[in-house]
Amino acid sequence: MDMRMKTLALASAATLLGLTASANATSIDITNVQVPYGLYGVQLTGGVLPGSSPYTVYLAGEIVLTTQFGDLATWCVDLFHDIGLGGSYTYMTMPLTTDNSGSSPSTSNALTTTQIDDISFLASYGTAALNAAITAGGTTTELDDLSAAIQAAIWQVEYGTVATYSGDTGFGTDLSEIDALLPATMNYGGVQIGNPGDQGLFNNQNLFTTMTVPEPSTWAMMMIGFAGLAVVGYRKAKPKTALA
Repeated sequence: MDMRMKTLALASAATLLGLTASANATSIDITNVQVPYGLYGVQLTGGVLPGSSPYTVYLAGEIVLTTQFGDLATWCVDLFHDIGLGGSYTYMTMPLTTDNSGSSPSTSNALTTTQIDDISFLASYGTAALNAAITAGGTTTELDDLSAAIQAAIWQVEYGTVATYSGDTGFGTDLSEIDALLPATMNYGGVQIGNPGDQGLFNNQNLFTTMTVPEPSTWAMMMIGFAGLAVVGYRKAKPKTALA
C-alpha cells in the first residue's frame, strides 16, 4: 500500500464531504446491499465474541448501500446481527455509542471516546484508501485484502479481538500498516446507520459511515463529492449470503 497516497485521499474526503454527524435522525431507504471487495473466512479471537473462539466472519469488507441519497460506503460495527446482500431495508442514523453486542443499546457494551474516535478515523480513512486503490488500478486480490483489513481493524478496536486470515499474505500486511496508524488523533465524524426496531432492539446489522447523510435539499450540492469519493466501482459480484 502507498500510505502517502491514502493520506492525501483521506484529506480530500474530509474537505469535500464535511465529516460531521447529523444532529437529527434521518431515514435511509436501502434498496440494495453489496460488498464489492472483501474476504470470506476472516477469523477473530479474543475480546467480546459470539459463540466459541475463534469466530469466523463469513464476509469482511466495505458494505455499499444503494439509497435514495446515492451509494453510501459503510463499515460493519455489529458482529451480532445480520444484513443480507441484495436486501432492502429502512435504517435510521444514530450516534455510535455501543458495540451492539446486546439485544438493545442498554444491554450492549459502551464504547470509550478513544474507540469511537478510532472507528471514525478507520471508516473515513478506509473508504478513501479503498477508493484510491481502485482508481490506481489495484488488482482484485489487492482490493479484497485492503477492504477486509480495514474492516478487521474496526472490529479489533471495537471488540478487542485479534484478526487473522489464512489466505493472501496481503491481508496481514495491510492490517499491520493500518493498526500502526492508531490511536487516531481526532474524530472524523460520521454516524451509525441501523434498524433499532421496537423498544431499541437491534433487528439488523448496524453500520457506520463518515459520509453524513444529507437532507434532500442539500444532496445536489454534495453530488460532486459523492461521485468522486463515495461511489465504489462494482468490479466483481459476490454470492448472496448473510453478513456477520
